[in-house]
Amino acid sequence: MHALGKEYVYPGVELQEHARQAFYDAHQMEGARAEFEKLLTMLKDPANPARQRAQLRVAECRVS
Repeated sequence: MHALGKEYVYPGVELQEHARQAFYDAHQMEGARAEFEKLLTMLKDPANPARQRAQLRVAECRVS
């Protein structure tokens, strides 16, 4: 990352959400829960659909 400097584009929320979903789909619930909880700290608006999905995934991971 340091070699790219300003050229590095930080992955957006949508791309990060896909990565978190991959954990969930692989049934790696502890890793998925941790990643979705990180997303919750990034998305503050309770009306945001991505935040609501993350909350749902956290709950589903806890149940599994």
